[in-house]
Amino acid sequence: MLAAPEPDPTDGVIITDLTTAVMAQPLPERIPPELPVPGTDADIRMMDRLVFFSPAQPSRIVAFTDRDFVRIGRGSDQDIVLSGEKVSREHVSVERKPNGRYTLTAMHTTNGTYFGSNKLEPEIPVLLKPGDTVRIGDYWMQPRTAFGDRS
Repeated sequence: MLAAPEPDPTDGVIITDLTTAVMAQPLPERIPPELPVPGTDADIRMMDRLVFFSPAQPSRIVAFTDRDFVRIGRGSDQDIVLSGEKVSREHVSVERKPNGRYTLTAMHTTNGTYFGSNKLEPEIPVLLKPGDTVRIGDYWMQPRTAFGDRS
């Protein structure tokens, strides 16, 4: 029986496969105040949307329009593609329910998905409210609504 290879601790990243790098620790729970909030025009402000922040990528906004379900991850087949080796190909999904509420479902990922300070269990939906902070690899995601916009 072959022994598992020793992890290479270079830069605090351990490569377990060729797709996702293991994070030494998750992002801090709070979004750093120095990260810019992306500007929004009036059209986007009138829609529910997801705001993504990252220390390594520009902040961005993705509006929910006619879709009630989006898949988020690094894979090119995802509805919202996040670059970065710490995001799994299929990381999370967000679903708008008929009552207007949103749920977030974590997939089976290398680095996990954090909701506030809690690591989410895969495949178990949780209620997602405006202002909640979700950590996806090296991104923070916050939902915003057309009404009660925090930006």
